Amino acid sequence: NDTNPAIHPGASDANCNGIDENCSGVADEGVVPVATSCGVGACAATGTTSCEGGAVHDSCVPGTPAESDTTCNGIDDDCNGQVDEGYVPQATSCGVGACARAGTTSCVGGVVHDSCVPGTPTPEVCDGIDNNCDGITDNSDGGMWYQDVDGDGHGDPLTGVSTCSAGYSTAGDDCNDADPGAFHAPVEVAGLTAVRGPGFARLTWTGQALTAGAGTSYDVVTGLLSELRSDGGFARGTCLASGGTSAEYDDTRAAPAEGDVLYYLVRARNSCGSSTYGDSTLTPDPRDGLDTSGPCP
Repeated sequence: NDTNPAIHPGASDANCNGIDENCSGVADEGVVPVATSCGVGACAATGTTSCEGGAVHDSCVPGTPAESDTTCNGIDDDCNGQVDEGYVPQATSCGVGACARAGTTSCVGGVVHDSCVPGTPTPEVCDGIDNNCDGITDNSDGGMWYQDVDGDGHGDPLTGVSTCSAGYSTAGDDCNDADPGAFHAPVEVAGLTAVRGPGFARLTWTGQALTAGAGTSYDVVTGLLSELRSDGGFARGTCLASGGTSAEYDDTRAAPAEGDVLYYLVRARNSCGSSTYGDSTLTPDPRDGLDTSGPCP
């Protein structure tokens, strides 16, 4: 083409303009296809350019957006340039009993997180709450509460069964309604000694902690060993002190006759019950095998 210096044999024909610049008889045969991309998020796609009739065409077609982006998957489902923006937090719960807590879900990095953390279990008490969070309310962690089963006004243990009911034990038992939740366990005093002084015998023992289930006061019983042997019980014993709070007692009575011996028994009361020494020939209290009558009732 004498009027266009760009059209001559050997010229480039790669500009997709519908003109045969290199006079080969074919227009635009030198155009090179180019890889393309389009769309965002889940709509992202790829394509290739082509030259058709002197115009560049792109084969890339974006995908179809979802109606919403509520799934926490780290993908922009609705193709609006934001990821998981439609996720709706959900209320959650975890733990049981006193450990029950509430939380909320959130979407972080395409993963659902739950803010709920169960509380810390505590020892079980008789209060109508599952304090130790094991799924059972008022089970006594291996012990038991006492309940007045036979109606005698004293607590009777049911072997292997927690007798705490609805957070309270029944009226008339060792752990009454005025003190729900006190746990009963056997209580002993330790280190009892009796030393005879001028005109008295001093008894001392290890004091008990003033807490639920431990000694808060003490009963002191004495008697002659000969009487104990003859009647097989404490019916003729003497209550020296009932409900004393000191861990010692002075017995000012005269010494026994020669050939006889005084015995002493000291027992701790627990915080919401009473203790006693009685005549073992009578019906024993199931709590301890001792009768409820006799000295220190």
